[in-house]
Amino acid sequence: MPRSAGLGKSSSEGPHSLRDRVRAPAHRGRRPVRHARPSGPRARIVRQVAAARAAAYSPLVNDATLLAILLPVIAIELGLMIWALWDLSRPQRVVRGLPKAVWAVIVIFIGIIGPVVYMLFGRQET
Repeated sequence: MPRSAGLGKSSSEGPHSLRDRVRAPAHRGRRPVRHARPSGPRARIVRQVAAARAAAYSPLVNDATLLAILLPVIAIELGLMIWALWDLSRPQRVVRGLPKAVWAVIVIFIGIIGPVVYMLFGRQET
């Protein structure tokens, strides 16, 4: 039998050779997919760039640390804003420079700096 007719077998192996009896390993479910990993200098550079980007964008602080930093700042800002608005709403409070409504807008919309500016420049002690 010619080599091409036997699909790569020599005539001495016969129709029921050991090669025909060996099976591939059995897999449960689907066979695992093997992805070819690119090789060569370009692929190595691409992997190095990807690793550098991942290292550059990794967070230095996690959510718990960020929350621990921001909660006191938010509490201080809200406390100052509530105090400044309460102080502005008192009828006996006299303000200087601007009307009370403008000071209220400054306190509300300028964040933590608004109440401090009102405390330093807007209040007039009687």
